[in-house]
Amino acid sequence: MPKAAQKQNKESVLRARVTRQMKDAWNHLVIESGESEAYHLREAVREYLAKVSK
Repeated sequence: MPKAAQKQNKESVLRARVTRQMKDAWNHLVIESGESEAYHLREAVREYLAKVSK
C-alpha cells in the first residue's frame, strides 16, 4: 500500500474513533446535564472544530 494511502487510512480510522468517542460523550452529557446544556456545548464544539480544521 502506498504511503499516502496508509496515511489517509490511518486518518480515517482515527477520525472514526474520535467520532465514536464524541457521540458517547454527547449521549452521557445529555443524560447527566439535560438537553439545553448539551446544546450549548455542541455549538461551542462546532465553533472550535471550524477554527481548528481551517
